Amino acid sequence: MGKRKSTEEHTSSRHVKVNAVEKETDVETPYLAAFPGTKPSSDMSFTAYKNNDVTSSSKKAEQRFVSGETDKVIFSGANYGPNSVRNNQCKYIVGVYSKKDNTLEITNAPIIKMSRTVKALDTEIAGNTTMARGNIARTALGLAFGTAKAKQQLKSDERNMVKGDDLMEEMDTLHSEISKATVNIPKKEEMKKSMESELPVPKHNIDAESPEEAYDIESIVTDEELNSLQFKDVLKETSLEGIKTHLAYHDSKFVNDRIMSIIGSSGKKDRTRVRKLMYINLLMGYYLRVRPNDLKNRRKVEAALKTPSSIVLDGLAERYTESN
Repeated sequence: MGKRKSTEEHTSSRHVKVNAVEKETDVETPYLAAFPGTKPSSDMSFTAYKNNDVTSSSKKAEQRFVSGETDKVIFSGANYGPNSVRNNQCKYIVGVYSKKDNTLEITNAPIIKMSRTVKALDTEIAGNTTMARGNIARTALGLAFGTAKAKQQLKSDERNMVKGDDLMEEMDTLHSEISKATVNIPKKEEMKKSMESELPVPKHNIDAESPEEAYDIESIVTDEELNSLQFKDVLKETSLEGIKTHLAYHDSKFVNDRIMSIIGSSGKKDRTRVRKLMYINLLMGYYLRVRPNDLKNRRKVEAALKTPSSIVLDGLAERYTESN
């Protein structure tokens, strides 16, 4: 049986010794960075820069500019200047706990507010500087020598103009709001699976032991639709050309050969098989002869498919078209 730990040993392990680490001149202190909107990847590295021309006793010796970048974006921030964190009511510390020595070493961690700059936009802004200067010059000339109506229009344009600097200030807020609004938008893979599940493809029976059991015919066409197909005139024909006059699509060797085989057979004709072949032919005709623009005109669809029953037309439209 194991030996129970003494009360003294258990109590001492819960008392952590806390040490405040004094800042060393040649060692950078840790910083806490605030990223409004977009956050960088966890493996991204940042560098802190300082002014080496000031004395260690100067306040400027504590000033730091932190920067890091990827191929497309630059993140930067400073603990001084107009964009630094101001009126902060509390201080933050960072600590490292040693389980072996049961100690916690802590040090101050200044906060730096980071901003994001898109390299492509930065290059575009620089390239448009000359054009902007030209527009300013033209506006100045218009205000100085233009007509009263032209001056009024220039002033109106100036008031309504959206400046890039104004947008950059709101970029983080815009990005954050867009992220919130799109959080429930399905991903590409999810949309693909959803679209595939909605395709008019009948489900197959993986446990089927014969071709007849592979698909449920009711998921493709109902008995009511099949029974509405006029097959008697087809069975009266004796030639392929005669059969084609009753079919929506003439060039299906698969359908034509099988109907001819049934007509040429002796004994009772397999009417159910003829109806199914006629429906297969209708599907081919619906795909190859009915143009997308014809779907809105029911008479054109009827003419293209040799005037099938309304129930067949409704079934085709329901399964293979989308309403808009």
